[in-house]
Formats: sequence, C-alpha cells, structure tokens
Amino acid sequence: CTVRGNSAASLGGGINIGRAIHKLGGEAVVYYPAGGATGQALRELLDREGLDHHAIPIDAWTRINGAVLDESTRQQYRFIAPGPELSDVEWQRCLNQVAGIRPAPGYVAASGSLPPGVPDDFYARLAERARAAGSRFVLDTSGAALALAVEGGVYLVKPSLRELSLLAGREILGETLAVTLSGGL
Repeated sequence: CTVRGNSAASLGGGINIGRAIHKLGGEAVVYYPAGGATGQALRELLDREGLDHHAIPIDAWTRINGAVLDESTRQQYRFIAPGPELSDVEWQRCLNQVAGIRPAPGYVAASGSLPPGVPDDFYARLAERARAAGSRFVLDTSGAALALAVEGGVYLVKPSLRELSLLAGREILGETLAVTLSGGL
C-alpha cells in the first residue's frame, strides 16, 4: 500500500448545503455540534473556507470519517464512524440555538442522520419551531426522523426512492408514480 497524499475537509450534509449556497453567492450560516480537538479542527477548516458558522459545544469529540481511493480501480472506500452521543442538554441546546436565530431566515435546512442520544422527533421539533418563526424547513434524512418530520409538516424533503416508498407505504417502481406520491406528502 502506498499513501500518495492526504487531506482534511469539512463535510457533512448541513455543511455541504451551506458550502453550496456560499459558492453560488448566497448567504448561509452553518450551525453544528463540535467538541474536542476534532471540533476545533472543524472550526478552523470552516474558517479557512470563509463559511459563516457557529459551533454548538458538546463534551465528546466531533467524529472523523475517512476515505481511501484505490488508484488502480478508481474505487473509493469510505469509513464512516458513528457520531458522538449527545446528552439531553446538548441536543436541546442545538435545537434552541437554531430555532432562536433572529432575524428568522427564509429557510432552515437540516441534513444527515441524528447522532446517538438525539430523539427521532428532533427534526420534527425543529421544523415546528422554524414554521413558528416564519421560516421554511428543508430536510434530507431518513428513517423514523424523516417520517416524523414529514408527519409534522416540512416545506421540502429530499427522500431517496427507497425512503419515498417507505413514506408512501408501497413500492414505487416508476417516475410518474414517484412524482404523484411525492405531491401527497
């Protein structure tokens, strides 16, 4: 095995959304839980990119994921570690900080799986608070967190075909049916 190089990048669904908006000339503020030396490294990476961001402190270290590229096959292998467990105080701090943004943004976007310790209805609660403040809530997640948020009401979701099938309670085999069922969410 030969290591040709390594790099560090700030990644994650919400960070990627903020980065894309920033690159397109829009304004975005990224909120994220961060702890330990890895959380500090993440803050520094985001500073270097020029993203407007706010770290929400947690006790545990921010997770690190890895990727390896096999140059002979051009296949990438990703190693995704579980996120740190958030205490009740920590996830409620995240919820309150994002819900308390003033002036309220036009959109609040959330993405990714929930860390251990965070209840499945976290995104549903965040969507409710965003609506109450006059913001539109956009979500990219899966499983129970997606189902509960959709049940509670969101402006826009980005489900995969599998996730849409689970939400609709039936297998979706074609584009026309997917579009029809999406409108009913």
